[in-house]
Amino acid sequence: MIEVYAYDPAPWQRFFRSLGFQALPTGQSTRMHGGGTAVMITPPLTAGSPVAQWIERHGGPGCAGVWIPAPDLLAATDAAEAAGCERVGAHAVSIAGAEYNFTGPFTANKGPFQCLDHVAHAVAADEMDGVAALYQKGFGASWEPMPDLTVGTEVLHSGVIRLAGLTVTLVAPGGYAGHLAGFLDANRGPGIQHAAFRVPDIVSTVLETSVAGAQYLHTPGSYYDALPGWLGYTPDDIYDLRATGVLQDRDELGSIRQIFTMAPVGGRPFFTELIQRDGGTGFGRNNIRALYEAKAQDHEGAAK
Repeated sequence: MIEVYAYDPAPWQRFFRSLGFQALPTGQSTRMHGGGTAVMITPPLTAGSPVAQWIERHGGPGCAGVWIPAPDLLAATDAAEAAGCERVGAHAVSIAGAEYNFTGPFTANKGPFQCLDHVAHAVAADEMDGVAALYQKGFGASWEPMPDLTVGTEVLHSGVIRLAGLTVTLVAPGGYAGHLAGFLDANRGPGIQHAAFRVPDIVSTVLETSVAGAQYLHTPGSYYDALPGWLGYTPDDIYDLRATGVLQDRDELGSIRQIFTMAPVGGRPFFTELIQRDGGTGFGRNNIRALYEAKAQDHEGAAK
């Protein structure tokens, strides 16, 4: 479960409701159930509360962190703090702008999502090794650095952190330009850049949620023009993908389909992702380059 801090919960509630989450007020916060995962939306109680301080420190509302299960909440918190994580609550710690609340087992309910597939934690490049070490020491997580990915003039540093009940992609920009650098600037530092929710049938989910008001990033047609040759598909295979804007990628174990939403609140950098896994274990690295090249082709075509 992720947690959002916001002075005004209403636009966040509308956004997650459009994706299929159902609201359940729980005192100060609103918990929105989505099946195998949930979203907690929390406004500050007072101007000087920790929630208000977080919002001010990060320049506005956003995803403050994640709730993760632990068999012994106090022991998990103590271990993370002893490893160098900042303690921010009785059962909560912070790592480079991302708060982790230890909790009991999550009870699934009726909803469109199978689970919280992963979150992306964006940090500065010179922080990456230290943050990865904190995850390893404080959470007993595994760390798998990935090869750098160059897209146009932007370099993406990344790796995968796996801990009990959660996968984190740790990402960092290789320069001062690009969407990751923009996130760090708008967020006034590191933090959770996006959260990905897993669905069993992404095409149907996108069609249904679009009717409910969900808005997704536009995928240029040139992306799909190149897709058959790239993945060995026929044009008929990608008809539904083109119609919905869904992206496709493949690794040695299978395929994934994914799509990214527009930001829930204008001017804020956090967004969400829907992902369908058919054996694939990756996070769409090939789509990053393919989308960049497709958008560049569209831009060149429009300029002529």
